[in-house]
Amino acid sequence: MTQSEILNNFNVYQGKNKVIGCTSEFTLPDIETMTETINALGLLGEVEVPAIGQISNMEMDIPFLNWADSLYSFFNVGAGVNLTLRGAMQVVNPANGARSFKQLRIVIKGAAKKITGGTLKPGSPGNPSVTTTVTYILVEYDGQKKLEIDKYNGVFKVNGKDVLSDVAKMC
Repeated sequence: MTQSEILNNFNVYQGKNKVIGCTSEFTLPDIETMTETINALGLLGEVEVPAIGQISNMEMDIPFLNWADSLYSFFNVGAGVNLTLRGAMQVVNPANGARSFKQLRIVIKGAAKKITGGTLKPGSPGNPSVTTTVTYILVEYDGQKKLEIDKYNGVFKVNGKDVLSDVAKMC
């Protein structure tokens, strides 16, 4: 059994093309289940109930060092965003201290909705970014699917298990 330590390194791809000009830090989208607050007889006040498989809007910024050619390819609203982050997660075996690597792969699909212009300052990065709405996310760790959400195709899987399989049979 190994323990994750650090993300040793990663690269970003738009489709099959390596993206040039992105910063070295990405913030992944928050994943939040939609909820409804209920108040009924027999309850001591309100209870916030998650709607299983119903996910609030997800967004992600794609950060760039400066205005680069690849920034504009992400803002082609009609084409959509198809982003893959591939990384090497450094892990340690606590029993013997040996370190090795496991692959981390994150796939993001969606549509661009905003360009943040950043700043213009001589001798400095401008830090513009493209904000995208996320409709699909896949997180794989060491070749195993850990999380998959596909809003358009009704997919919600955790650790390879289809959380909505019973719902799909009923609807």
